[in-house]
Amino acid sequence: MSRWGPEGPPEEAYSRVSDPAKFAAVHVPGRRVLAELTRRYQVRAEEYQAQARPAREGRHAAQAGPAVRLVPADPAAWPLTIVFTAATGIEVWAGEEHRLHLPVCACDACDETTEESEVHLRDWVGLIVAGTLGEQMAPGAPARAAWQVRPA
Repeated sequence: MSRWGPEGPPEEAYSRVSDPAKFAAVHVPGRRVLAELTRRYQVRAEEYQAQARPAREGRHAAQAGPAVRLVPADPAAWPLTIVFTAATGIEVWAGEEHRLHLPVCACDACDETTEESEVHLRDWVGLIVAGTLGEQMAPGAPARAAWQVRPA
């Protein structure tokens, strides 16, 4: 149940962000997930400054910020990029088209916590690593390869 009770949040809470630190807080689990993926899988990490891109039909605008792109050893596997932004938290990119924004919403009306954002992040990253995101996002698209685990 929402902290607002059965009446729900007041209307003005949807357009207010009283805790902008909520955006920076998701950088920690984002960095943690990148470190775990780099240790576990055969990937090359590329750090760069992501450039903002305007929204396209049906898509959010991409934010600018420091980014880390993990490129799997298998070219048939999708790369994964996490962009760290001050204004929106993190963006996770799979391939060139699929985007996840965390927190999904940080307005005062929403109850999303940093912990919930991390669970959502790990679930989505799990689909990418397993090679199943493309199949779920675009039925009939060619399957993507799963990421290869580093030899022990």
